Amino acid sequence: MTQQTPPGARRAQVVVVEDEPAIAGAVAARLRADGHDVTLAGDGPSGVALCRSVRPDLVVLDLMLPGFDGYEVCRRIQSGPDPLHAAVLMLTARDDEADLVLGLRLGADDYLTKPFSPRELSARAAALLRRAARTTAPAPVPDPAPVALRLGDVTVDVESRLVHRGGGAVHLTPTEFDLLVRLAERPGAVISREQLLTDVWGWRDLAVSRAESTTTTRTVDSHVAALRRKLGDDVVRTVHGVGYAGALPVTPA
Repeated sequence: MTQQTPPGARRAQVVVVEDEPAIAGAVAARLRADGHDVTLAGDGPSGVALCRSVRPDLVVLDLMLPGFDGYEVCRRIQSGPDPLHAAVLMLTARDDEADLVLGLRLGADDYLTKPFSPRELSARAAALLRRAARTTAPAPVPDPAPVALRLGDVTVDVESRLVHRGGGAVHLTPTEFDLLVRLAERPGAVISREQLLTDVWGWRDLAVSRAESTTTTRTVDSHVAALRRKLGDDVVRTVHGVGYAGALPVTPA
């Protein structure tokens, strides 16, 4: 069942960059059925130009594109003097961890490995759009809780969403930042991948097939790998067969 936009609600703007017409059409049809406004581009250069023109809330981005690939599209729209700061969902026919981590490092938030189900596409898109809405919503009235945390040599400013390590700024994607904060909220506590998908990615329905479940939990693994690469291997502890835990003591900064 698709999720329609409530009456009066703003329709999300989605750009799909995909060079295979059948896949592009199917993705666009599903997202339009979910109540989103969708525009299409078929190669890297036109994808960048369309994103800069539309300023979408979500970009669904194939990695293998003519002109230049999805990595370069992601780099160009998420960096530079006028970054887009859109949620990016990568589509890839490859399932190599290095490829996925590279996409996450360049500013992607999540990925789907082809072939994927329309239901999973809808769920991933909805979760990313919910997270984007929370990130851009007005900040709540501050409470006495600390807004800056220290994890070893890593400082996390929760209010401004800035991270520093050893005095130098570290760029985290919105998903990486939310994952780090979620683990820091309960230092030492083990949180399952499924719970992290609910808390960080906004997944509300994990009743998916075995193949879909493997893909979604590997999303968590890839983001943990990106956090370790940026902040050090000692930031997150793996508890095999269960999930992850923040590995460093957390104190107010």
